[in-house]
Amino acid sequence: MKEIYLYKTPKKEDYTVSVGLAYPSTYFYGMSVLGFLSMFKELDSCEFVSAQRIFTDTKTLAFDPKHFDMLGFSCVFELDILQILKILKKYGLELSAQKRKNKPLIFAGGPVITANPEPFAEFFDFFIIGDGEGVSCEIAKVYKLNRHKNKNEILKELAKTEGIYVPSLYDVNYEDGLISGFKPQSLEVPAKVQKRKADLSECLFSPVISDKTFYNETAFIEIARGCPYECKFCTAHYHNMPCRFACLTSIKKAVKKTSRHAKKLVLIGAMISEHPDFEEICDCILKLQPKRDFQVELSSLNVKKVSQGALRLVSYNNNEISLAIESGSEALRRSFGKQLSNDDIFNTIGFYAQGGVKKITLYSMIGLPDETSGDIDEYIKLAVDLKNTFEGTAFTHIVSAFIPKPQTPYEREPRKNNAYLKTEMEKIKTLFKENDIGVKLPVLQNDAFNTLISQGDRRLGQFIKHIFTKNTPIKDIFKEYKNFMRLKNSKLKQPLIHFSKYIYRTKDNDKILPWGFID
Repeated sequence: MKEIYLYKTPKKEDYTVSVGLAYPSTYFYGMSVLGFLSMFKELDSCEFVSAQRIFTDTKTLAFDPKHFDMLGFSCVFELDILQILKILKKYGLELSAQKRKNKPLIFAGGPVITANPEPFAEFFDFFIIGDGEGVSCEIAKVYKLNRHKNKNEILKELAKTEGIYVPSLYDVNYEDGLISGFKPQSLEVPAKVQKRKADLSECLFSPVISDKTFYNETAFIEIARGCPYECKFCTAHYHNMPCRFACLTSIKKAVKKTSRHAKKLVLIGAMISEHPDFEEICDCILKLQPKRDFQVELSSLNVKKVSQGALRLVSYNNNEISLAIESGSEALRRSFGKQLSNDDIFNTIGFYAQGGVKKITLYSMIGLPDETSGDIDEYIKLAVDLKNTFEGTAFTHIVSAFIPKPQTPYEREPRKNNAYLKTEMEKIKTLFKENDIGVKLPVLQNDAFNTLISQGDRRLGQFIKHIFTKNTPIKDIFKEYKNFMRLKNSKLKQPLIHFSKYIYRTKDNDKILPWGFID
């Protein structure tokens, strides 16, 4: 295994704060995650922090994780929590935060945490809400200045840091199974937790390049965060407002630095072609490629706006692009705020196909709030028409199931029932196969559990711990939930509510949502 560090580690102080940073998967996957690596770089570049990376397959560490001052986790997907608990158990750490009397302080951050940390409150001492840039050294400094205090006192000091949420310092009340009150235990603790926002003038890029990862010898360069469009289901927009673009100068520097060592560069962002200097970014890369012999991959492009620079890049590289069309129905797209016509889709795909693009990935969604079976029929017709119109182009459709995500306009909407989703997915699968169109469909059991976690409150921690201890397969989770309720509700002061009320109910506007304390 070969790792190339694109930064220098300073000389460490004699007495440092030790921080473990864990990714809830193997080295093979974790070393391709830009946010995780960026936070590690930040910690490793801090002169008073000793940082170590941990993965589910890590075999040796410099010292026992029980002796870390702090142990942090990156949480990108809802199901990551099960792997996080696996890591805690592996190193003999108590799963419940209340049972851990001293160090390490265990925390988490990432998109799932920023959306709704409450289902995980059982396990963590504190959370990072919002962008992670700058916060890791801040919390390490707070720990360093207060390490002589007890755990609760340190947590009170951490709660004063912008974007830090300490769940044990808040009381939650319930009525009829729903939240009736949420308030801090003292005036020292903010009633609202302010989400952190980085300015992103300097772009993030992979600080460590490895030859044993899913994206082998690849550097990721984030040129944009957020999306300027306002689709009602989209966390990329609502979790990252305002949309921010890295400055052109920093992107050029990142391209030049990473291309000396990486065999591939990936430009990432919710809609990278919206960058105001996107064409110049493409020119910079195209001038360097013949000299340094590296490949380039682009994340999703704007369906309504063609890019000459993107066309030249994909023509020189892999002849592949990705576009998010979301639905085949113009009326449905309008209902959730995507002003995109079928003519726009045909015109844009025609531009890239005529320019030589051979593979196009189209992202879409099933189960949206206003969707009917007729909208699915329109989606299938659009897919068939595209294939027949652009015969030299291979299309792959990636379909996800709608999950009502916190902090979006659809946060109070219900998920459609599995009977509807199964019927429409089977229709898509059958007709796509008949027309030889590639398609990847969602796993409904996973998505239903993800919805439960997305919408749930802190009482769900008991159930998460239960299914982890029993090693319950995802397909059996809801059967186990019913068993768990029968066993537990007679003993609990605040009974668990049936999973269907989390997933299939419309949340009234006057009801407190679990994540309502996040500003």
